[in-house]
Amino acid sequence: MPPRVLIVDDSVVARAVLSRLIDASDRFMVAGAVGSVAAALDFLGRTRVDILLLDVNMPGVDGLTALPQLIAAGRGARIVVVSSSVGDGAAATVQALAMGAADTLVKPDTAALTSAFGRTLLDRLDRLIDRSPAGTGIVMEPAASPSRKSVAPRPACPRRSRRTVRSIWSRSAPRPAASMRWASYSAACPRPSARRCW
Repeated sequence: MPPRVLIVDDSVVARAVLSRLIDASDRFMVAGAVGSVAAALDFLGRTRVDILLLDVNMPGVDGLTALPQLIAAGRGARIVVVSSSVGDGAAATVQALAMGAADTLVKPDTAALTSAFGRTLLDRLDRLIDRSPAGTGIVMEPAASPSRKSVAPRPACPRRSRRTVRSIWSRSAPRPAASMRWASYSAACPRPSARRCW
């Protein structure tokens, strides 16, 4: 099932155009479209959505004031503030992002809500779902931190006392030469210095 979108905008025309732009793509589906914050909270209490498109300038409680309530009621839904007042660097943009909005998008006049704006909106929604797909049952795992290359442990070096080695040699005849004894020490201990083995 594609991610579900709830549209919260007091303009009937804006809700209709946004719904048509989203439904024209098979990437998302419109779960509902309401005209007030109260209606949005009531809808979220009954239905889970993945993304919420929120207008700012609405009668009664505006979108920014209601943002904390909508975030809590959304239960993980990503909120995108779509309004004419959220331009780059605008105070409403900074406030919305600081309060927990996932993204902001400038909403043009109703006459300019064309397919070009629809493509921009869908691209923004795609990026949100790729980053954190809320409600889809997919959990994004954090990137694994680089670990050090494992090094195989050195083979254990047999520790034999001089007395043990001499006892072994005393039972064998003839006694090996000094050079052969040193070679035996080196073979028994793969470390650089054979003296550490005994």
